[in-house]
Amino acid sequence: MENAESSFSSLLSDIQMAIEAATKESKLREQQDQSCVMRVPWRNTKCMNDYEPQMVSLGPYHHGKRNLQAFEDYKWEALVHFIRRSEIQADEFVKVVRQDAALLMKCYDKLEKKWSSSSQDFVKLMLTDGCFILEIVRLAFEYNKEGYPPDQEPFLGPDINWLHKIILIREDMLLLENQLPFRLLYSLLTVLHKSSPNKSNLERDAKRVLRFIHWDNPLKMVGVDDLKTALHPTGLPLFQHESQVSRRIAAARRLRITDYKNGT
Repeated sequence: MENAESSFSSLLSDIQMAIEAATKESKLREQQDQSCVMRVPWRNTKCMNDYEPQMVSLGPYHHGKRNLQAFEDYKWEALVHFIRRSEIQADEFVKVVRQDAALLMKCYDKLEKKWSSSSQDFVKLMLTDGCFILEIVRLAFEYNKEGYPPDQEPFLGPDINWLHKIILIREDMLLLENQLPFRLLYSLLTVLHKSSPNKSNLERDAKRVLRFIHWDNPLKMVGVDDLKTALHPTGLPLFQHESQVSRRIAAARRLRITDYKNGT
């Protein structure tokens, strides 16, 4: 009888362990399902130029790479201009990113431990890159250089065409591993416009971000439904059609090389 009871106890223990393991696996899958900025499968990285940013890193995956390091100062410059022009205390922007940090981390597939274990570094990264994108979008639509040196384009120095540079920045924005969750940008815009008497300014600027992404399709109208989709709880990335984007960017880069060879 004792042996029978012992056998059942062992069986129950095995079942309980299996249930606990399945529960952990299920929770892990749920966390992975929340990821919206995905890693490129290794088999697709043979043509790395189609997946590697050429000018600016956005988010954690390519941050710190030597060939992109020069643009880090420009991103910080953009953050300073964005917050200073807002006339809102910097801690308000830091606070909203800190509140969203855990959710934003879940948006990134296979996030390295150096980011997931350091909330401060991750918040600084998200804040800097988010303000940079919003400043780029603002300049693309308004091109008001107030506060910038009068003899040069913002972030670019005196001898570089602004339109050409912004196209290259936008290309890097669309790469699969080089994106920011739209939720981050919307949260920053919410702080920016929290005291604005015109509540439509928030929606206007949020739509501008989406319109900037679809710049190559000027007939696409961005409406409230697009904002609702972008603000889905999974925290959708700025652009989802990664294969199409990669092909388009690769073609654009080949075209640019051809143009340069032809002297244009």
